[in-house]
Amino acid sequence: MLAALAAVPLALARSQAAEPVSQVVDLLKEMQTTLEKEQKADEDMYAELRSWCKENNDVKTVEVSDGQARIQELTSLAAEANASSESLAAEMTVLGKEVQEATAALDSARVLHGNKVETFNDNEKSLYKDIEAVQAASTAISGGEPALMQLPEGRLKEMSARLQDAVSRRAERLDNTLSVRDHERLEAFFKDPSGFVKGLSLMQTPIGGELAGMMEAMEDDFKVDLKALQDEMAKELKTYEELMASKKEEIKASEATKESKRQQRVEKRQSMMEMGFEIKSIEKAEGQVSR
Repeated sequence: MLAALAAVPLALARSQAAEPVSQVVDLLKEMQTTLEKEQKADEDMYAELRSWCKENNDVKTVEVSDGQARIQELTSLAAEANASSESLAAEMTVLGKEVQEATAALDSARVLHGNKVETFNDNEKSLYKDIEAVQAASTAISGGEPALMQLPEGRLKEMSARLQDAVSRRAERLDNTLSVRDHERLEAFFKDPSGFVKGLSLMQTPIGGELAGMMEAMEDDFKVDLKALQDEMAKELKTYEELMASKKEEIKASEATKESKRQQRVEKRQSMMEMGFEIKSIEKAEGQVSR
């Protein structure tokens, strides 16, 4: 419009040689046409700008709405992941206690089994010792009174002392094996081995066979006890090994489950971190959109 006004003086100067009125009219019409075109262009530009602003505002509104919905979704998912993580932590604590208890049970079983083995070894050695004492006496008695008479006094006393120890240790067991008369003869032998043997020789009583029978019965009883002891220990060993295997398997399973839950918890926490980063990213983008 300013350019058109600036051109007026120049046009008027040129029109002085022509018809002044018609030239002015034409110039005014030209100016009107130019003004109308510029006004139309301004109106079109304004309408276009207004449309762009509306569309841009609608897009921003949708983006903000979508962002808020996503934030709500992520917040809900993060809460679920956190609850799951805490639950897994609690389960891991329980599994850890189970492993500790099973390990403590293994340690206790080892100690108890060790004590039983020690007791078994002592009892087994004692039985073997008593069986050997009875066998030695039985061998000596099997030769009859002449053979007993020929034994050195020291050897006879040693044999008597070993046999007495065996009878004393197995007294309760022998109550059902030896008669009162048998006990009396043994007591006399233990009290004075040499005198007892000399008395047999003087009485010329065939008592050697009775003594041999007593020794044989005692040996049989001791061997039965030994077999029972060994069977009991074999049973104890089997029970112990089964318990150890069971507890070790239990510990292995609990540790595997605990490790699995630990990995799940790590994944949950990693997922929570990623969701937190995404929420911050959306909030940052919304801040830029609102400007």
